[in-house]
Amino acid sequence: MAKPEQASLLVWYRNNVLHLFALAGLTAFAFRHAPQHDLDSLRHLLEPAWPILARELFLEKDALAGTLPAMLDTLGQAGLLTNEAGAWHRAEELEAGEQLDLLGRLMQPSLERGYLLLAILLDQPPGSQGRDGLTERSRQMAERLALLSGRDAPEFFDRSLFAGLIGSLEAEGWVWEASDRLWFDQRLREAAQRSRALFDAELRHRLQLVTRG
Repeated sequence: MAKPEQASLLVWYRNNVLHLFALAGLTAFAFRHAPQHDLDSLRHLLEPAWPILARELFLEKDALAGTLPAMLDTLGQAGLLTNEAGAWHRAEELEAGEQLDLLGRLMQPSLERGYLLLAILLDQPPGSQGRDGLTERSRQMAERLALLSGRDAPEFFDRSLFAGLIGSLEAEGWVWEASDRLWFDQRLREAAQRSRALFDAELRHRLQLVTRG
């Protein structure tokens, strides 16, 4: 079992691996419970999450529109997706579906952390929470999720990742700090709502149970 003090090293290793597979993993995750997407709907679905993930993994955040078509082609050439009449579908073969799901699971921890933090932030009116309080509560919820799901992964609930998430939300203009409180408007709610569509109902339910427990 990894020790908590090893979390920083594990985060460094994780980032180096995910740096290579971030867009592939995010694209694959979008097909987790939706069997098909066209390019425009997929881009609309991924746009809110991508700049946050890109900042976390030190990627070019403006690359999504230009690189998503090529990524879909790559996944198609690998036999994980098929294209019919302009729409991309999960491949029907069982092995291909398993490989696609495995690729999508690479990004699931990052997406789950974002889901938890936003659920906690949006549960209260703007200006209700401070940076440190939101960071710590998000970390606690992530630790609870890790325990409930049997994950031996202290890096999943590393505090610095949640502090970084808040910083990324600020950099994107979705959150700002005033009088030691965090503020947001309807734009963040709309972006969060779009991103929730990435998660299937069962996963959303599990995450909601954690934040409400």
